[in-house]
Amino acid sequence: MSNPPHLLVPREPTKTSLNVQQPIAEQLQSPLFSQIPAELRNHIFKLALQPYQDPLDFYPRETYYTRPGTLGKSRIATELLCTCKRIYLETKDLPPQHDTTVTFYGGESERVPRHYISVGDMLVPTWFQKLSASQVGEIQHLRLVSQLYAFKAMCSAVFFDPFSREDKRGALAPSTVTITIRYTDFWGWEHDVMLHLRGLDPTSLVVPESVTKIELELEQREGKREDLEGIIAGIPEEKEHWKFKRKDGRFLVVQDDVREWRWIGPTKFIGITHWHHPKGNEMPMFVKVLTFLLQEDPYQGRI
Repeated sequence: MSNPPHLLVPREPTKTSLNVQQPIAEQLQSPLFSQIPAELRNHIFKLALQPYQDPLDFYPRETYYTRPGTLGKSRIATELLCTCKRIYLETKDLPPQHDTTVTFYGGESERVPRHYISVGDMLVPTWFQKLSASQVGEIQHLRLVSQLYAFKAMCSAVFFDPFSREDKRGALAPSTVTITIRYTDFWGWEHDVMLHLRGLDPTSLVVPESVTKIELELEQREGKREDLEGIIAGIPEEKEHWKFKRKDGRFLVVQDDVREWRWIGPTKFIGITHWHHPKGNEMPMFVKVLTFLLQEDPYQGRI
């Protein structure tokens, strides 16, 4: 999981910006265009535009959002797109084609990175509003991170409300959607209450027809392992409830295998100590990952 990078947003032509409507030089004096085949050149451009972690912009450790894959602001060196018009035309849609996760948040604004803004019931990166429809359409992985109380409202904002039918947001066509519920997104985590998933209703989310996989990440501290594993053990008995609907009427259903990964998290959040956390500055965390795949269409292939 990576934090969404900065993508180049074409500006209106000015005296100092690229005007791609004007004739474009073929740049054949450069071996890049005169000797290197287009397929290889495209591969070079993809490598040059890989997202990377900005070493000058790491997040503080004790935030609600600092975790593996979101350790700081990621970026793409889109300066490459400004070198000449031909490079711009050949690379302008490459950044969103990477395995880059674009993340939307639901819940309180202080629980998200500082470069996010509120749009209705969700929080989006500032640059998302500036993307063209074609760039939005190239995004393949969408991550939804939400406090449980705000999950339904966020899903409505992403996929249902009138704004979602505008040109850019309506162009979203990811193949994978990841839903992440962090430890601090659960109800009553600060009081060590019994775990439950009230508010995480699969019927709240109707995804685009492009989606072929949904991953549900449930994060907890090690001390709550028994509680979370008990909840997950009961999901197969409720398979009719635990499925997500696509806009074409087909369903993504939960699979039997459950993956797990671990990391070391902080015991304090925004400087606050909690009585039920271990002593010291670190505590073990684990993440259970459930996978939902497209249910086979029983009528496919029939006449």
